[in-house]
Amino acid sequence: MNQDPQIKVLLQKQTAMTDAETAEVVARVHAAGGVDQARDMAAEYTNKALKAIDKLPDMPARQTLHQLTAALLNRNV
Repeated sequence: MNQDPQIKVLLQKQTAMTDAETAEVVARVHAAGGVDQARDMAAEYTNKALKAIDKLPDMPARQTLHQLTAALLNRNV
């Protein structure tokens, strides 16, 4: 992600941020590639988790855990 120093300045305001400043942070994070980077990191951790889950004994709980883990990555929030 490209570092945008204005994001840090705005975030330091914490609860004193206005709605407009919050929208600006969201836009800057998107523009800097922060959302894409977060998705990539989530995919890496999910793949590691799925590999670990696959090592568990083959039983319904493992299948459920595998499905839940995969679903979390692909959910829309």
